[in-house]
Amino acid sequence: MAEAGTCQLTLPNEGTMYAQIRQNARHRLPMLQPHIALDHTVLICGAGPSLRDLLDQWPLVDEVWACNSALPYLADRGMQVTHGFAIHQGDTLVASGEWDRTFEVTYYVASSLYPPMLDRLVQEHRRVAVFHSFLGLPDPVGWDRGAHDGKSYEMALYTDKHLFETGVQVGHGLNSVPRAVCLALGLGFRHIYVAGADCACPPGQPLRPDLGTPEYADWMRAVPMYADGRTAAVFGVHQAMAEGVVNGRRWVTLPDMVISARALLDLERTAPERVHLLGDTLPNALKGLDLCDMPYLSAPGVISNFHQEAA
Repeated sequence: MAEAGTCQLTLPNEGTMYAQIRQNARHRLPMLQPHIALDHTVLICGAGPSLRDLLDQWPLVDEVWACNSALPYLADRGMQVTHGFAIHQGDTLVASGEWDRTFEVTYYVASSLYPPMLDRLVQEHRRVAVFHSFLGLPDPVGWDRGAHDGKSYEMALYTDKHLFETGVQVGHGLNSVPRAVCLALGLGFRHIYVAGADCACPPGQPLRPDLGTPEYADWMRAVPMYADGRTAAVFGVHQAMAEGVVNGRRWVTLPDMVISARALLDLERTAPERVHLLGDTLPNALKGLDLCDMPYLSAPGVISNFHQEAA
């Protein structure tokens, strides 16, 4: 029997996050300002497999943002990309090889980005602008919010004018694409098209073997997860995957991607005339369904409707 409750997320490198934010502030990069893109249009590209199906049917837009590995994937195919986007606080993109190259685009990055990534952009003279991606980090021991206008330590850093100019802050969803959509809304884009935000493997994958078996490891190596052909094995061959059936089609994904699928739907419902989700993706499969039992990010770092087996 599964019981729904709440759980608190922790970042693997949570203990270094405040130092990272301060380290990135030393570059004194320009902060993105609200409403600078009024009446403009943007296509935001995630790196999911459905991105391959949209290469010859893109909407006509003013800007194209590519999140993480979507940038090298699109650049290698001669697609016109104007911006790269990254929020990763750890070395995931470096370790995976997604950050092996930089490109002649403008990079939009979070102030909490893994510092070696930002250092490389600066060293290679790439154009960079910064925004704050609120994480909900715990306050240091002894931090008195009452003495700081009720601000958490994280918010105090973001609003410290000795560190950063005033700028846009986002805080919706867990992964890059929902945060990119949130940023595009804050910048004032009139239309925001979203491609490659699969939040899952393509539907109809072979049945999932038992976790921890050799068959499960082989299955992880075969299940496609990215437009560039990488599989779910990039997360580790024994990473637990979630699965479920939506309107007769079986989807396989990671728990954090389920949360981001709901976040994307929430953003579209909040601004239906501006946010447009494209492709055969889990968020589009979930449209029109009752999502009340799905897990979601109810506050920074807090997941509600978290399901776990009762003792």
